[in-house]
Amino acid sequence: MHAKQFVTEGWFMVRRLFVSRAVCYAGAFALCLGSWGFAQKPVTPGAETILGGYRPAHAVDIDTPDKADWGKCKVELTTIGKGNGFVVTGPQGQVIRRFLDVDGNQSIDQYRYYKDGIEVYRELDTTGNKAAVTIDQYRWLNTGGTRWGTDNNKDGIIDKWMVISAEEVSMEAVRALVTGDPRILKPLLVTSEDLTAAGVDKTAAANTLKGVANAERLLSDIRQQSKLLKPTTKWLQFNCSMPYMIPAEAGRSTQDLYAYENAIAIVQNGTDTGSVHLGEILRIGNAWRLTVMPRPVEGEDSFVAEGGSLFQHNATPPTTANADTSGGLKPEVQELLEAIQKLDQGQPGAGATAADVEKYHNARFQYMARLVEASDTPDEKDSWRRQLIEGIFAATQIGAYANGLAELTRMETAYSKTPKDPIYPFIIFRRLLTAYSLDLQSAAEADRQKIQESLLKSLEEFASQFPKADDRPDALLQLAITHDLSARAPEAAKWYQMILADHPESRIAARAKGSLARLSLKGKKLGLTGPLLSGGAYDPGVHRGKVLVVTYWSTYCGPCTQDLPSLIELYKAQQASGFEVQGVCLDNPGGPIQEYLQQYKVPWSHIHDNGGMEGDAALTYGIVALPTMLIVDRTGVVVAITTSMADVKKLVPELLKK
Repeated sequence: MHAKQFVTEGWFMVRRLFVSRAVCYAGAFALCLGSWGFAQKPVTPGAETILGGYRPAHAVDIDTPDKADWGKCKVELTTIGKGNGFVVTGPQGQVIRRFLDVDGNQSIDQYRYYKDGIEVYRELDTTGNKAAVTIDQYRWLNTGGTRWGTDNNKDGIIDKWMVISAEEVSMEAVRALVTGDPRILKPLLVTSEDLTAAGVDKTAAANTLKGVANAERLLSDIRQQSKLLKPTTKWLQFNCSMPYMIPAEAGRSTQDLYAYENAIAIVQNGTDTGSVHLGEILRIGNAWRLTVMPRPVEGEDSFVAEGGSLFQHNATPPTTANADTSGGLKPEVQELLEAIQKLDQGQPGAGATAADVEKYHNARFQYMARLVEASDTPDEKDSWRRQLIEGIFAATQIGAYANGLAELTRMETAYSKTPKDPIYPFIIFRRLLTAYSLDLQSAAEADRQKIQESLLKSLEEFASQFPKADDRPDALLQLAITHDLSARAPEAAKWYQMILADHPESRIAARAKGSLARLSLKGKKLGLTGPLLSGGAYDPGVHRGKVLVVTYWSTYCGPCTQDLPSLIELYKAQQASGFEVQGVCLDNPGGPIQEYLQQYKVPWSHIHDNGGMEGDAALTYGIVALPTMLIVDRTGVVVAITTSMADVKKLVPELLKK
């Protein structure tokens, strides 16, 4: 049984990916392919031909028997749809390769590789050219990860990542640094097209793009200066606190943005470990992008701890309270705003040192502190104070302001003298998250659970001490989700109910309401609605009298893909007995949904409302983990909630007998 892919994966879990030590043979794909056409009776190649001549072009952990055992492997013809191909089984009878012609043009166009009987990697030729093999897509599947890359110029290097997780971005970034290949780095970096698609304001986009300017030159410089990076350097894991949702706001973006701040990749050289700073990683559709150059952490001046420009609030114009009697701004305020503007125009770029970045933030925060003092009204002072605190919080999260935690602690102490001031809990909440993030970055694996438990205790105290705080709903949601994902329904319900009772108008109230509905769904009729991918609206009547599994999934969810073969197999075996499946796809707009469904030949229908995890399809039942599966009996009553595939295999046959 596999772990679920949590929505809050950066905080609650770290997925483990498999990095191959296999050698790539990019030119091997054309070998012997001409003899595999199916115009005549196909000639079955020997296992030695397939295992020795065809190897993945990219790193992936696959099963390959010892050469001495190749004679024990079997190659058999197989049929798939209108196409044919070959399946290779190992000495123990497990599938290890499956090479197929899926479009029936008498030329192999899919090369599938397996680990422990599960497909983990696939290379595809989607050109339809039967005269020559031209691999143009690479996919990592199931326990192999989530990556889906395209290779338009057919050089074996990914040109664009259609799907890639933040963790996999960190792995690819380390590979780019170790090899020095700018072609590996390029598709990981955010582009102007990405930022336009995400609705980022032009000015904010321009500032963000500074972090990835001159990438090829900087990659060379970083490698020359680094003592950490060696040919033997290996990626170990992705390390970051929870991802952030940056709400849409005038002057920044027209859409909500999702990002990791101050992300780090842990690397290994022999028995020694080190870190690579990744900065801010931004989600664009189903792929994540770096917004700054990845750099080894090797000393005070060896890397730029810069990023998070989208998370920081831009300085906003003051109101008329700061105007003089002639209608203009007060001279002091005008001077400070001009100073901040000039400072921002010359802010350190991707080639700056950590000391330069620290100096920039110090100067900016000093100007903003003076703006607080120069403001005439309480509202103006509060506005500038919040921007100052947010700036310190964001800069510290990305490692760009070493004194951030100390400064937030100092401000918290100062405002503790006026505990009823709303700014006091505002500071405390950010100090809590900052301390948690910094502790997590330096913690050993054995201590991470203890650090998380400490944060949860602090969040409970925060929610109790500050019932009117603006950040209280977020604190309650984190508490609720933690218990929800740990299968502690009563505890989770307590926090969800508190959100609805105390903060019914908050942006997260809809998710809390849906989560409560899901937690109490067992024994009740399912109320599923929504638009279908195929057109029209979902009609519950089509499943009346059937045993139904409703599965919430996405194309970027590895565990969902891992479950899919078993679910399809069960569906085909039991459909005649009255078993049906209804998918609910939670991809964002632009996701490769149709390609995915065609690729895996998924036979059932799917609800999709373009809202992703924030749409009605997800919020109706407060979905917080993928996959989530609901099992419904013939009377339309839910009998199991948030189940694993093992539960589905057990319960469905039992329900069909009733």
